[in-house]
Formats: sequence, C-alpha cells, structure tokens
Amino acid sequence: SYIMEGIVILKLSSFALFFYYFFNSVYNSFMSKIVESERMKESLERSLNKEVKKRVFEIERSNERLLQMSKIDLLTKAYNKITILNIIDKIIISKKYEVFSIIMFDIDNFKTINDSLGHVTGDMCLKTLANIASNNIRELDFLGRYGGDEFLIILPSLSTNEAKFVAERVKDKVSETSNPKFTISVGIATYPYDGETVNELISAADRAMYKSKSKGKNMISHIKYF
Repeated sequence: SYIMEGIVILKLSSFALFFYYFFNSVYNSFMSKIVESERMKESLERSLNKEVKKRVFEIERSNERLLQMSKIDLLTKAYNKITILNIIDKIIISKKYEVFSIIMFDIDNFKTINDSLGHVTGDMCLKTLANIASNNIRELDFLGRYGGDEFLIILPSLSTNEAKFVAERVKDKVSETSNPKFTISVGIATYPYDGETVNELISAADRAMYKSKSKGKNMISHIKYF
C-alpha cells in the first residue's frame, strides 16, 4: 500500500510539475506577446501622433498660403484692392502714426499700349511697374494694385514732401524702362490733412493723379501744393 501511495504521489507530482511547466511556458509566452503588443502599440501611437502633427502642420501651412494668396494680386504680386484699403483703414484706426501718405499712380496711355501692342505687353508693363515700385520703397511700406493699371503705395510716417521724394524715385525708374517704354502719372495725399478716412484719402490722391494727367502726364501732383 505504501508503494502504491508512493506511485500515486509520484504521478501526481509529475502531473503537477508538467502542468506547472506548461502553465509557466504558456504564461511567459502570453506575457511576452502582451509586452510586444504594448511596444507595438506605443510605437504605432508615436508614429500616428507624428503623422497627425505633420498633417496638421501641412494643413495649417496650406491654409496660410491660401489666406495669403487671397490678399495678393496674382499678376503683379502686390496686395489686391480690398487688402490695400483695409491696411489704410487699420492704420487710421490704430492711430499708430500721426501722419502718413499714400501715392496713387497709373500708366500713361495704358489703353493705347494694350490696343497697339497687345494685352501680353500690357501685363508686362504692369508687372514691371509693380517690380520697380516694390524695389524702391521701404520694408514697412505697402504696395497694392487698386484696379486696372492703378496702384497705391502706403508710406507710414512720411509727410507730403517725403512722399514726393519716393514718388520721384519711382517715376524716374519707370521712365528708364524700355520694350515698351512707358511713364506714370502720380498723385499724393497725406493723412490727416487731405482726408481722415480711407475714402477721403483715396479721393484726394485720385484728384491729384488726374491733376498730373492734365499737366501733361509723367508728373507728380498734390491737390494743393504742387
């Protein structure tokens, strides 16, 4: 009976050891799978977060480009009419500058250039004019295409006479152009003396520009002083 009991105990011990080994093997394998799964999950989350941040950055950058494009005249790369008028309005509202001037100018006989030489040449004149203007103003100044062949330059903190100096520089550079050769007529208006609102300033600059036309074109004028 002792021998039988010993055999039974030995068998039970063998089964216990077998199941213990089997359980440990399965458990360890299972745990290693869980650990590996957690590592894969963390790696996937890191990659996903990185990709999401990249996509968000690309979307924000794309939206920023679209917003910037909506402010720019595609042909000349100057600000468009709405934007340039909004800039004048914001400068007036902010009261950042006690004085500032705007220059309005257009191409003399532009319709004749378009009719005789073609719209491609006319577009070339517009791009050339915008390029000359942007290269002859300060970084804090603003250049905008008001419409057709009319442009506006905003000159923060500059008086009428200082604006005239800038206008003369731009006009002289334009006079040096060729293929085709063209000139501009310029009008100057200064805040707050010539107007205290956007419309008043634009109207004053426009009248000054047509004063230049009446004087024979390729001129710079102010409604009062010159």
